Amino acid sequence: MGMIKNYLNDIICACSEEQFGQDAVEYAVQMGLVELTGNKDDDVRIIMSQYDDICQAYRKEITSNEAALVESYGPLLEEIAEERWRDRQLFPDEQSEAA
Repeated sequence: MGMIKNYLNDIICACSEEQFGQDAVEYAVQMGLVELTGNKDDDVRIIMSQYDDICQAYRKEITSNEAALVESYGPLLEEIAEERWRDRQLFPDEQSEAA
């Protein structure tokens, strides 16, 4: 298993020096967007020929996940904001003393 991790790490680092690019390549491998052959030079060449598409797919995935998080946390954030507003209305002197 360690050899596979090292190989994947070598491929990822060979394809990009930037964190986003490395994450995108890892995502592409995990999602089956690219198939590794076991030959480092061939794998890097294949990935780099699709690099723009890989980055675009990864960016789309991130955006989708961010939107889902915002939607799922929305009610909780609204509740927290309302609670803070109520606290300020009920205890206005404590708010000015804390400042």
